[in-house]
Amino acid sequence: MICEALSDRMPAVARGEASWDSEEAAHLGLCQDCQLEWRLVAPIARAARPAPTMDVERIAAAVHAAVQPMPAVVSIASRRRWSRALVGLAAAAGIALTVYLPTRPEPATDVAVVPTRAVTTIPELDALLEDELKLVLAAVQEEAPAPVLTPGPLPRLDDLTETELQQLLNTVEG
Repeated sequence: MICEALSDRMPAVARGEASWDSEEAAHLGLCQDCQLEWRLVAPIARAARPAPTMDVERIAAAVHAAVQPMPAVVSIASRRRWSRALVGLAAAAGIALTVYLPTRPEPATDVAVVPTRAVTTIPELDALLEDELKLVLAAVQEEAPAPVLTPGPLPRLDDLTETELQQLLNTVEG
């Protein structure tokens, strides 16, 4: 365990920031591994130069000064002269556009009426042609007219006639 402690302290002792105590010095005199490591670490630690210190505040101030834009100084007389010229130029352009642009044509009042199909309550019929619709209409008209239902108690299935049962089945199946 003392070898590990010596290894950790060797660079500081070599730089003169710390010194060996009596136990560490005695161990260094006896341990071959620690002596080899000391011979390797001591010259390197003595030759190493400390890292230069940086003045972070000075660097930050220089960066802020470089980033801030320098305000451009424009005299008021020069600004007024250009402003008057630009206002006059804009007014002349507006007048020229008003005078020289052709007037827009009046919108057409004649509107053609295009016949459209009436919307049906059965969307499947919208895609059919006129002849196909006539066939469907003829097939629907051939069936027997639906009986008129009168208000009252609902009949049971046993009470229905054959025609009424067929009509109920057609209604349910769609």
